[in-house]
Amino acid sequence: MELEEKVIGFGHATVGGFIAKHWNLPPDLVSAISHHHTLAPEDPYPDLTAIVHISNSLANTLGVGGGVDSFLNPLETKALARFQLTEANLERLMAEMGDLLSDPSLFG
Repeated sequence: MELEEKVIGFGHATVGGFIAKHWNLPPDLVSAISHHHTLAPEDPYPDLTAIVHISNSLANTLGVGGGVDSFLNPLETKALARFQLTEANLERLMAEMGDLLSDPSLFG
């Protein structure tokens, strides 16, 4: 994220939020996409943003999406605390995601 900001002046979350708004997605999705790394206190949809943040982190951990720097985007403990998620919960979610992603019928 920091490199994106230094090199092009903004991060992918900002670009994603701009595109989501341009596509007329609902404001809660635009906000969640725009803030999924920062978990900004002024975010009017903190629950959805935290869900996107956690999902993004778990997907990156499983090697889905993201680039070589995906592991540099830490999972914020305040997102976990919002839903009282524990390490055991995350392990179970990752196992379920892994099972889902290995299903050959997932994408048709």
